[in-house]
Amino acid sequence: MKSKSQVVLLPILLHYLILFLSVSKGTPDVPGHYVHITGTWLDHFLQFDSVWYALIGKYGYAIHHHADSVFRILDFPLPVPFQAVSAFFPLLPFLSHMLSPIGSLILTNALFVCEVFLLDSWLRHNHLKSFWALLLFCVNPAGVFESALYPEPYLVFFGLLVLLFSETKNRYWLLSLVSGFGMSMVTGLGILSGILSLNFFARKEWGKGILYSISVLLGWFVFAGVMVRYKKPPLLFLHAQRVWDRTWTFPFVPWVKQLFDHSALGGAIFFYLAIYIAGFLVVVFQMRKNFAFGTYVWIVVYTLFTLSTQAPRIPVFSELRYISAVFPLYSIQWFYSKPGKWLAWLISALFVAAFVLGADAFSHGLPYE
Repeated sequence: MKSKSQVVLLPILLHYLILFLSVSKGTPDVPGHYVHITGTWLDHFLQFDSVWYALIGKYGYAIHHHADSVFRILDFPLPVPFQAVSAFFPLLPFLSHMLSPIGSLILTNALFVCEVFLLDSWLRHNHLKSFWALLLFCVNPAGVFESALYPEPYLVFFGLLVLLFSETKNRYWLLSLVSGFGMSMVTGLGILSGILSLNFFARKEWGKGILYSISVLLGWFVFAGVMVRYKKPPLLFLHAQRVWDRTWTFPFVPWVKQLFDHSALGGAIFFYLAIYIAGFLVVVFQMRKNFAFGTYVWIVVYTLFTLSTQAPRIPVFSELRYISAVFPLYSIQWFYSKPGKWLAWLISALFVAAFVLGADAFSHGLPYE
């Protein structure tokens, strides 16, 4: 029987062991893709979107021409269109500006450790066993993004706080307002956390539910104010994905389209998404009573929304990163039965394999999402 500390610490240690081995095994950095932001070993975790957050933190949304050399490395057309920059919500650039890229990266990893403890607490609060959920979350195929300057660790951290302080009546409910605001400040998907106001409304706590909804909307109002400050349309960020060739369609459509795409990366993402989709179906049809009403609706809507985004070259590109942050999908209790345990070990091994390859690729300048 594992102690509570072992249940939480072992997955965290495994996460960082995989990261260290993946980054340090000698794979050369890819010329023309790998970007040196700090000139330190930590640059392995400051690639791709992290570069944008760091540069916006340094120069603001009107990125200075001194950053042109970086965008040439990324093969991004110059001058950088403001609409492309507006895809990056302001919380991470703000942290990078205030703490430096290294400081914000340290904070990100501190939050990752905290969120594993929070996930354990939330599962126990809902009378759910936690070991397999924590292990699968820590070694998930997109696990490298939990330790990089990316929105996912912040979404999970704030999301867990919202659930812990909204699902039951308690004196700390104001923290859910702060956390809901944080979710909407870190990425556009954070606005979906407004659904969690249903946890308050289900208890007829109308005032708290309305205040929580306002706190989530406030994140978008703040970002709109940033756009106005730069003399741009206040809701420009709603159209930013057009520059990145990302569109939205019906749920599962990109996953089905991937059947007709022959890229190795797309095929791997398709396979791992199938595992997540199976978990989603189990949660939806077998675990409804394990979650508060608002939490259940949020799980369904958020998951379906992440399965609706598509990119032109690889239809399911980024979907694995998005869905990996839907932490309730790891909570399947069948894994604790005798036959389920073997499936849990198999999925864990498959997750570790993808985590190793993904961390190796991302940290050395190869696209992986």
